[in-house]
Amino acid sequence: MEIKIPNRFSDNFGEPLNYIIKQLIIINQENPTKLIFDFSGSKFISPFIIGSIIAVTNHLRRKGKTVSFKVDGNSNVTNYFETICFPNGYNFEGLSSAEMNAKLEEYGLKTFIPLVLFPTGANQAESTLRENVLSAINSILKKQLKLEGSILEAVYYLIDELTNNISDHSSSEKGILFAQFYPTKNYMDICIIDYGKGIRQTYLDSGKANPSTDEEAIEFAIKGKSTKDQSISRGFGISTSRNMITDGLKGKFFIYSGNALFYQNSEKQEIISLPQEANYQGCMIALRVPILPNSQFNFYKYTQ
Repeated sequence: MEIKIPNRFSDNFGEPLNYIIKQLIIINQENPTKLIFDFSGSKFISPFIIGSIIAVTNHLRRKGKTVSFKVDGNSNVTNYFETICFPNGYNFEGLSSAEMNAKLEEYGLKTFIPLVLFPTGANQAESTLRENVLSAINSILKKQLKLEGSILEAVYYLIDELTNNISDHSSSEKGILFAQFYPTKNYMDICIIDYGKGIRQTYLDSGKANPSTDEEAIEFAIKGKSTKDQSISRGFGISTSRNMITDGLKGKFFIYSGNALFYQNSEKQEIISLPQEANYQGCMIALRVPILPNSQFNFYKYTQ
């Protein structure tokens, strides 16, 4: 089975996300043993497409499927893939925080970060590596965005909170982080994805809630219902993050798990139930964060 990636996607936040859902329906219906993603005709690839394809690839390979990528001499795509370290992600193994910062310094002059597949384990080695990776990424973003104060704190918080959710809950082998900054359009697209057990199964396993559908599970998550004992819970990562983005920064927030999705901007929000064929076992989060001075935004309003 071969899936051809379009020439490019529009600026519409939902277009690449709708595309991925449609492709997942086809993949789930056909259940191929071999899958090829064809980038031969692509000119610009949305970060949401990159992150989603990596998540789907790792999920299928874990099930014994064969997944490959086709570029057919498209030098623009080949060069881009080399720079972002597609499909395996930037190799951080064995590097100290200082070494990571030194090696990643070149990305401070670009408008994207390398593809990051970060460890999710709770042992000391993986926790330390994950913290060092996120610290290095934050250093890149500070140089790229040239921000300070509340908005920079918000970007740091969003990445830290949502990547920690993957480590705490997903049972995914890796978490996926990728981001692209659009300086002429003054926003940043961030995708944070896992290929673990999904939000509903996380609630069921915790014994703290019993959502009957993926739609209900997402509703629990966006309202801050914890899967942990309240005395030790971070508890409200997704809820706080989506409020910070949509209410505080006037951005856009998307979450997709199982066969349900949630979308919110500053004007509306909705949970959508998808056909069973659209099922994605893990969790995909896409953010569009405006990167503009905003004197009205108070970071601490959303974290206290």
